[in-house]
Amino acid sequence: MTISDVAAATGFTPPTIRYYERIGLLPEPDRSASGYRLYDADGLERLRFVGRAKRLGLALDDITELLRYWSEGTCSTTRERLQRLLAEKLKEVQRRVEELTVLGAQLEGAYGRLAGHPPHASCGPACGCPPDVRADEELHQLDPFSS
Repeated sequence: MTISDVAAATGFTPPTIRYYERIGLLPEPDRSASGYRLYDADGLERLRFVGRAKRLGLALDDITELLRYWSEGTCSTTRERLQRLLAEKLKEVQRRVEELTVLGAQLEGAYGRLAGHPPHASCGPACGCPPDVRADEELHQLDPFSS
């Protein structure tokens, strides 16, 4: 298959595929007599593996490591490492959800405080622009962004 065939089959652009070759995610393919890259089924499957791993939010360094195990044919090692990576990613996502929940509550409170008061003639410390997100002490205690 040519690079355009592989791009169509995987959703990766040709420049991305060439980049993955340069960084070692994908072995350099054979070339046609005219110099075109020719990919085999293994290259296509490796790119599909990369795509699935990227959709799970894994970093390219982690994907490179997984591909090393995968290429060696050690499925149990690949699975063990993948499980650890996914557990780490899940904890990160859960932490971010908590942070976004706090931010959402702060935004609702700030919006409510702004909507509840008519604007002053000029902006100043008492006008509420911008609203004090730390006014709600409970939110301040949950705020992962506070110092």
